[in-house]
Amino acid sequence: MYNNKKIRVFALLIELLQRKKTVDFKTIKKHLSTHDIDASDRTIERYIADLRTDFGLLIDCDRRTNLYSIAESTELNCLLHFIHLFNSSELIFNALQHKDKTLSCLAFEATGDYVGSSNLEPIYSAIVQSKIITFDHENYEKNTVSQRTLMPYLLKEYNSKWYVVGTIAGSEQVRIFGLDRIHRLEISDQTFEKTEQKRISEVFDYTLGLVFDVDKPTTVVLSATPFQAKYFKNAPLHATQQLVSEDEKEVIFKYWLVPNRELQRLILGYSSQVKVLEPEWFAKQIKGQIGEMAALYKK
Repeated sequence: MYNNKKIRVFALLIELLQRKKTVDFKTIKKHLSTHDIDASDRTIERYIADLRTDFGLLIDCDRRTNLYSIAESTELNCLLHFIHLFNSSELIFNALQHKDKTLSCLAFEATGDYVGSSNLEPIYSAIVQSKIITFDHENYEKNTVSQRTLMPYLLKEYNSKWYVVGTIAGSEQVRIFGLDRIHRLEISDQTFEKTEQKRISEVFDYTLGLVFDVDKPTTVVLSATPFQAKYFKNAPLHATQQLVSEDEKEVIFKYWLVPNRELQRLILGYSSQVKVLEPEWFAKQIKGQIGEMAALYKK
């Protein structure tokens, strides 16, 4: 288990390596010391080793120059997201400890209880230990409850909710289940081999949201108003986002994505601020949806 200090050190190391691109050991030690982290050379080397072995980060040291560097990766992005969540939680927790009126300064989404959060820790443990899980799953659309047996590979967060991703026992079918709809969870003693780890880890690389598709990703080109483009520049729609061109009337962005239902809903939500330019079939699909929406208000 990592304590607060170690997580803070991880954040400082990653921030320095990302900002400097290449950095020597002396600079690393000075950077930590500047942030009140006094550690021996051996301890710092152990921190770096932990980032490599425990999180799979690609931290290289060129023995000719003794310069360290870090490579961008999915693991790095996941760890940075975790550190961000941890720091936010720590900030709120510390504030609650020291300020009587802290709650009046905080506003959270009024979504009620965090249903299913009790399933998070046991499913995480099952994934780490490669154990098969069984549970009752509630299907809202069909209004049914069915028992499922799953080989869990991944916990995915989306829209402030958690989902477990895995393969159905006895098949290679990838399925996603919301933790809020899982009941009577049981962790089996039976283990499984994670033969599908790479495929499942990559299934969301070129997909927005939870609706992944067997289709291959394609070039998606969007035209945004200069106003909306400010938001895209500050918070990219997807990691593959590229700025193609911009002028006073429009800004063109390019992506490498599977045009799924989630992307369709997102674009429709931007209303007249965003237009699909490519692929043509996807633009026609969006246009058709807009026509159906407009028809609802003609009555």
